[in-house]
Amino acid sequence: MHSSSKHRKSFRSRLRRRAQFLALLLGAVSAGNSLMAQTYWVPTVSGIWGTASNWSSLSAGGNTTGGIPSLTQAATFSVSSNTGGLSVWLNADRSTSGIVVQGTSTGGINLLGNQSVTTVRSLFLGSSGITVNAGAGALTMN
Repeated sequence: MHSSSKHRKSFRSRLRRRAQFLALLLGAVSAGNSLMAQTYWVPTVSGIWGTASNWSSLSAGGNTTGGIPSLTQAATFSVSSNTGGLSVWLNADRSTSGIVVQGTSTGGINLLGNQSVTTVRSLFLGSSGITVNAGAGALTMN
């Protein structure tokens, strides 16, 4: 076998391994985005975003605290029984991977900067963005 033939095989082998690595890496990234954890708003009434007990890892609520949503979790509002609207106040600057509004609440969700007019609060949304499912009511952000 000539050295140039050996070199070509070695080069193809390295190229194939790199392609496999990139495919594996891209698969992990896309799986991570589609499997992003969700944290569900528990109360059927208004409340404070920063209260951990207002969030659950279970879509039906319950005693399992999901914790305050972060950049690795979507904040999901699944409200079906509220026709007058639901207000959620930010008590500090917050980050979440995205916001999902689902259910059949005709009143919608109001995300408000703060109960105090003098303090401005920010909500950073990650790559999941905002999803409002059909029939879920409006999402208002002030």
